[in-house]
Amino acid sequence: MIKCKLLIILISVFYSTILLAKNKEFPAGKIVRLKGKVTVLRPHTMEAVRLKEGDFVYEDSSILATKKSFVKIKLIDDSILTIGPSSKAVVVLSKQKSGSIITLLKGTLRAKVQKNKKKQLYIKTKSAAMGVRGTEFMVIYNEQAKRTSLLTYSGNVAMKKISRNSLAVATKNIKIQNLKNYLDNEITEVKLGDFSSTSVKNKKISEPVKIDASQFTKLKLDDSLGTEELDIEKKVLIKLIEKNTELIEKSITVKQKQNKNGGVIATSAGLYIPPFKLNGKKSIIGKVASDGTYIPPKGHKVDPIKGVVHKSGYVSDVSKKLKEVMSDQLLSDPENPAYRKYFE
Repeated sequence: MIKCKLLIILISVFYSTILLAKNKEFPAGKIVRLKGKVTVLRPHTMEAVRLKEGDFVYEDSSILATKKSFVKIKLIDDSILTIGPSSKAVVVLSKQKSGSIITLLKGTLRAKVQKNKKKQLYIKTKSAAMGVRGTEFMVIYNEQAKRTSLLTYSGNVAMKKISRNSLAVATKNIKIQNLKNYLDNEITEVKLGDFSSTSVKNKKISEPVKIDASQFTKLKLDDSLGTEELDIEKKVLIKLIEKNTELIEKSITVKQKQNKNGGVIATSAGLYIPPFKLNGKKSIIGKVASDGTYIPPKGHKVDPIKGVVHKSGYVSDVSKKLKEVMSDQLLSDPENPAYRKYFE
């Protein structure tokens, strides 16, 4: 019996080695920067191994970055992909001529895509699909709320809701043509400074809103996705914020002027904290840290389902006010049978 089991293991290792060797002829990308602990589960293997700078990444590889870790990958199509802390993504495929497909399973992902009419990068989560060409952006996928959130740093990103009926893009064996066809119509264009999101609760992508220029600038500068401190002089940062304020204001459409622009993103949950008027001026509840992350008011925390809540469970004036203005993003009672279907 022991000999039989040993033989099965040896055969599995033998075929895995052959298949992996075959994949090594066509790597999907290469690790160009890494911090902390990042592991990869390669195709046809059963055990994850630690990655290091210089390693190749192959199609159908699952990459996991632990807390306070990140990895930057240069894909074969010249796109630069950064997987943030406590995040998991799958490099579904990457072709030099046609582009790449990445599935974000949890956490944060940032990408910079070269402008090329023939190549396009596609990002997929459980609730949304995105197609990009010649742009830079950040995607957040929160597992608890099944929420996909998108912030565009430059260019345009086409975003579309994935419903339970979207079989062509819900499959694991997805192809570039499937996503290309899916994103041919009924898309939401998310442009410079825009934030949009969707979850299983929502029937479509939210209307893009312009975020606070200060947070936009800090998040754009932080290509480590919160794992390293920003090394920039205060004067330089102020000038960049002023420049981005002008760019964002110029890009506001007539339709967007009616939206609650100028708010901030709670990146841990992918939630938008809209501003409100205080003494005739726009004000934000909470503040933004030096790396662009949102800090809720003292005694509060960000809950991906309930929003900004008091740590004790007490319903404060702050949490009550934010619940009102964020109601379209929240699932206030996931235990309620009416909501349970969203989490199955």
